Amino acid sequence: MRPTVLIRRMLQIEYLQAELSRQMREVRRELQRQGITVVQTERRPLDVRVQYRVDGRHYEALFMIPMLHAEVEGWFRRWMGERPL
Repeated sequence: MRPTVLIRRMLQIEYLQAELSRQMREVRRELQRQGITVVQTERRPLDVRVQYRVDGRHYEALFMIPMLHAEVEGWFRRWMGERPL
């Protein structure tokens, strides 16, 4: 690859990192505002198990990893202005 291609890629990744960090801060603030506390996260081969607390009550949720990946890919395409295939 040409040096300018690599430099462009680096700058794009830096922008993505900054945007993801900003969005993570927003999500954490919203969780805090709504009184939601993530107690434990367990990553397993096919899913992620999350135990959380809202208003003193404990809950549990399972998120399928393939579905999370598909959602991120769709989100990324929309964010970048591309149309899904």
